[in-house]
Amino acid sequence: MTMNTASIAAPPSADGAPCASDRPRCEVKEVDDDLCPAEHAPLESQLVAFQVGLVPQAVAQARSAARQAFTAWNLDLDDPAVDTAIVVLSELVTNAVKHARLLCKVADVTLELVGCVLSVSVHDRHPYRPRALPAPHSDGRGGRGLALVRDLVAEAGGRTSVPIDADRHGKSMCVEIPIRSALLAAERPSVTRAA
Repeated sequence: MTMNTASIAAPPSADGAPCASDRPRCEVKEVDDDLCPAEHAPLESQLVAFQVGLVPQAVAQARSAARQAFTAWNLDLDDPAVDTAIVVLSELVTNAVKHARLLCKVADVTLELVGCVLSVSVHDRHPYRPRALPAPHSDGRGGRGLALVRDLVAEAGGRTSVPIDADRHGKSMCVEIPIRSALLAAERPSVTRAA
C-alpha cells in the first residue's frame, strides 16, 4: 500500500489530547464486487490522511487537499463520481465544523483508493451520531447536508456508514464511491518525459 500524508495545521483539543484516539478506520478491507468488478480490484492502493481545524476555512482546505490527492492518483477531476467525492467531503467537514467543534478542535480526514473504490471519511470526537433529516430546518438553519450526502452517494452507486469510536465519544462519517476513472488511470500507460 502506498501511503501519502498531507498535513494541514490544526489546533490541539481543549485538553491538549489528540482528538482522534482509538478512532475506527473507514477502510475498504477488500474490494466489493458490488462496487468494483473483481477483474479491476488489483490496483495499487492509495491513502492520504490529514487533520483540519474545525474552523470555516477547513472546508476549502479539505477540498484542496482532496483535489491534490486525486490528481496525484491520476483520477479525472471531471469524473462525476470524483466530483461527488469532493462535494461529499465538503459536506462532511462542514457538518463537523458546525456541530463537533463544541467538543473537539480538529477533525481527521482520510481519503483512500482501493481498486476502483474511493473511501472518504471525516472523524471527530463528538459523540452524537447524526442522521439525514427528512426536510431542511424550517427556519433556514440548514439541515440539507447529510441528506445531500446520502442521495449523492446512492446516485453514484456507493454506500455510507457511521462507525462509532470504541469509547463512544466520537464517530467517523464514511462513504465509499466507485470511481470509473480509477480503472481508466490504471489502464493508461505511464508517460515519461525525456529530459
